[in-house]
Amino acid sequence: RLFGLFCSPVDEDKKAAGAEKPGEPHGSMIVPQSPVDGDGTGRQLAILYSNRSLCNGKLGDWDAALEDAQQSLMHDPSFIRAYVRKATALNAQGQSAAAQTVVEEGLAHDSSSAALLELQASLSTSKI
Repeated sequence: RLFGLFCSPVDEDKKAAGAEKPGEPHGSMIVPQSPVDGDGTGRQLAILYSNRSLCNGKLGDWDAALEDAQQSLMHDPSFIRAYVRKATALNAQGQSAAAQTVVEEGLAHDSSSAALLELQASLSTSKI
């Protein structure tokens, strides 16, 4: 995984036991405080996850790319690039119908997004 800030997986046993506290470091990972916040942290996390999604996609790790795109949308549901990343990952996994649905969800937030409109056209004519 890329970006050292988020590279180490959270130890699920510790997380389940409540040992992880929001905003505290865990190895090289920081557990996000919340998906919705007033200080812009959600948007920053959305950008980081989206960028890592792009990198994972470039490496051909579409499962990780999809997971990161979903995390990005969790932190900022209006972040258009995350919809592009998620749809691209789904399409690369052969899920073109799901990718089209994601594009439509993104267009509900910004109907004039050139990236989403281009992706929509690509999905309707062929694979990306």
